Amino acid sequence: MIGSGGSLFWSLRILGIGATGKRTRKKHIMSAVTVVALSVIPLIIAMFLVNGMTIGITRKYINLSSFHAQVYGVTDPAAFAAEAEKLEGAAEAFEIREAYSLLYSQNGSYTTVVKAAEAAYYDSPAFQDELSFIAGSSSFSSRASIMISETIANELEVTIDDTIAVVTVTQQMGETRLKPAIFLVTGIFASGYKQLDAQLAYVDIDQSQRIMKDDNRWYMGILAEPGYENDLPQLRRSLMGLVDEQGRVVSWDQLNRSLYSNFRSSKTILYVIMILIILVASINISSTCIIIIQEKYLEIGMLKSVGVDNRILQRTFLYTSLLIGTIGAVIGISLGVLISLQLQPLLVLLQDLGVSALDFYLIDIPVIFHWDEIALVGIMTIAISGLSSILPLRRVKSMLPIHLLQE
Repeated sequence: MIGSGGSLFWSLRILGIGATGKRTRKKHIMSAVTVVALSVIPLIIAMFLVNGMTIGITRKYINLSSFHAQVYGVTDPAAFAAEAEKLEGAAEAFEIREAYSLLYSQNGSYTTVVKAAEAAYYDSPAFQDELSFIAGSSSFSSRASIMISETIANELEVTIDDTIAVVTVTQQMGETRLKPAIFLVTGIFASGYKQLDAQLAYVDIDQSQRIMKDDNRWYMGILAEPGYENDLPQLRRSLMGLVDEQGRVVSWDQLNRSLYSNFRSSKTILYVIMILIILVASINISSTCIIIIQEKYLEIGMLKSVGVDNRILQRTFLYTSLLIGTIGAVIGISLGVLISLQLQPLLVLLQDLGVSALDFYLIDIPVIFHWDEIALVGIMTIAISGLSSILPLRRVKSMLPIHLLQE
């Protein structure tokens, strides 16, 4: 009698593993494996893109714009920074001022938020690692100077050592007033994400008094320690203990709810697409399994005639479907990972060729693999491959030995 081990051995022989099979049979099997692999490859690449862009864009927004947390209502910035940096999970604290501003040059105008920070922030790895300077540097000259993104520089048609006018709106004695000042462009940078670049301009906090008064928005920007980003509620509670009743602490995900929601929606859509693509591939596996059963009519009839149980025969073709799914998943995941590792140079090449759609994506994607998600792709592929054999297995059960032997 054929047992469980015999079913597996027969399924391996059907697949041509460990034995020489017919070329026609292998062609059907290789076709099914290829379809599964081709279904898995784009899923792995898409997963890499979503994870890399989510983490990369989030990191840039935090380090260059919103910080992990913003604390309002601080009366003594220096004293607060010293106390905050002692808290578990808090790495650095900086005094930040910002104001909505109109930037003017002889060739154009632009509206953005101008941020002012102390020199320690501009020298920190959090700032330096997220930017590449196209021209100039992050140091400010003795004159009132400003750093702007490449996006803003192109809109204003300015370069290093050009001057621009910065106009802010202030409230003085209950009246709205425009506060203009002239700044020298000393740095032009790019973060790699143009949507963020459109919002970035920096001045030194000592020079910011020319355009930012006490009634402009200011706060303490808090950067968390590496690995502590997922425990921001605890950090927020700790920071609240350092301010009075008038104080307020806001985390980055609260400040960027729409961005955070988009990231979560993107992953959900990815999982739905992943299931649909694998389901389509399972149809090919089911068809292949039916073809194999047709080829094995005589063998199935002989085994049934000598008393082999239907469950054993069904188990053989279930193993065949699972093995096809497993082999296809392993090949697809391996090729998907290899292609994903080379994806950044490919995106850079496409951007250099002028593919405008890439302007909305982060090109400098960090290489981040969530191996639990990759394992989930493999498990789902194998599971759906097994489910695809349900119809062929019912066909095996309905076969009668006398009919099969007449074939």
